[in-house]
Parts: sequence; C-alpha cells; structure tokens
Amino acid sequence: MVALFGPMGVAVPRQPMMRIALLSIAVNNVVSFGGVAGYSLRAALSRPHGVAAGRSLAISLTHAYLNNLFMFLLLAVGVLVLLGDPTTEGAWRHTLKAVAVLVVAFLVLSTAALFSGAVRGVILRTIARLARLLPARWRPPFTAALDELDQALGRAAQALGRSPEAMVWPLVFLGVHWCAMVGVFWCCLSAFAPSVDAAVVVGGFSLSVVAGFASLLPGGLGVQDGSLTAVLALQGVAVEDAVLGALLFRFVYYVTPFLVTLPVYASFLRGRGGGAPAEA
Repeated sequence: MVALFGPMGVAVPRQPMMRIALLSIAVNNVVSFGGVAGYSLRAALSRPHGVAAGRSLAISLTHAYLNNLFMFLLLAVGVLVLLGDPTTEGAWRHTLKAVAVLVVAFLVLSTAALFSGAVRGVILRTIARLARLLPARWRPPFTAALDELDQALGRAAQALGRSPEAMVWPLVFLGVHWCAMVGVFWCCLSAFAPSVDAAVVVGGFSLSVVAGFASLLPGGLGVQDGSLTAVLALQGVAVEDAVLGALLFRFVYYVTPFLVTLPVYASFLRGRGGGAPAEA
C-alpha cells in the first residue's frame, strides 16, 4: 500500500502512512463492505498529513485492483488444481468451470473499466440511470460520489500507465501477502487435519476467499467459513476438522491483527489535532 504513494505523486512521511495502512487493512478485514470501511478510514487518517481525499481513493482503488488480480490468480490456480484432481465429482467439476468463466469475465471487465474511459463512462452512466430510482434527496450525493470515483479511477489508470515499473514492489508485497495467507491457513488446518494435501488447501482457500469477498459481508463472515468447510469436505477432509481450521484461521488472520492495531488507532486519536486538512 505505502509503496503506491510514490507512483501516485504523493510525497508524505513513510512512518505515519505505514501505520495508517496497517490500521485500515486490519479494519477492512473485520468490517469490510466492498472495501468501503478501509477506504474511508484511510482517507480520514491521511487527510491531516496532506493527502487529498481524491488521491487517497485513487491509491486505495489501485491497491484493490492489484490485490484482486492476485486473488483471482490464486482462484484460477485453485480451480485448475481441483479440476485436475481425479476425486473431484462431475457436478462439482461443472461448477468449477462456471466459476472459471466468471473469473475471466470479472478480470476483463474490471481491467477495461480501469484503463478505458469509454467503458468506465458506460458503466457509470448506467449506474447513474439506476440511481434515478432512489429518493430525490439521495441523488445529488450519489452522483457526486460517482464523479469522484470516475476521477479516482482515472488517476489510478494514469499512474499505472505512466510508470508500470513502479508497480513491481507493490506486486511483490501482495504476492508475499497472499502466499502468507495460504501458509497461515495451512498451519491452522494442520492443527486438526495434518495430512491434507497442499492442492486441496489451495483450492478450498481460493474459492472460499472469493466467495467471502463477493458476499460483501463484513470479512465474508459465515460465507467464507461455510464455503471453505464445504469445499474441503467435498475433497475428503472431515467436516469437524474443516470447521475448526476455518475458525482458527478466522481468529488468527482477522481478529488478532485488529486487536493488535487498537493501540495504533488510539495514538491517532491522541494526535488528531495536528496537521492541516488538504483540499480535495
């Protein structure tokens, strides 16, 4: 996250931005609603350091795009692994193939929306038309939010196109992050089912994370855990072991970082009077 500030043309001290990134990501894991919680907190905490809300949103969207690329790459690997498993049943195979088609469609659409102003305009105009169904008092702020989103996506596309080599370190960090997530889950599952194959772990984990992300529920609560248990059970893991592994991972990866970052948030509250707000 912090590695994106340079390519986006934002010159700020690295230490407070590291704390903001740590805090916003931990909050996003727990109370995420499509990333809105983390984006809002990041913008609010970055503002006293001279980061305009529009640029903060552009950085968040760039990070989200790169993060989603890794998430769906992991999903593609998981689907291929499960399709290559001879124990995977026929109906389950058809479901996995449908998931693969949806993944490709999402990646194509999201990439086109980011880098093509014409495609982005069509999507946003369609959303604006649908917004006419909302009460009249909600329409102006909703339209303003769409305009701000369009500008932020434009900034993100310009940054990615202007210096693609600057994205190397963010991609490296994201790759390490996703590999660490899989490794942590494998350790959690191994505490109850030590003989689970790596292919089953990758396949089940990738499908469940995407299911939780698509649900828009806080941290994918329930959806991620249930789908993870279901996929592992379909691949031969005992249901009770899958449930316990999923719950342990939920505590280790979601709850623990949130608790650890509470003192960081308290330090921001103590120093919230410093710094001047930036113009959007």
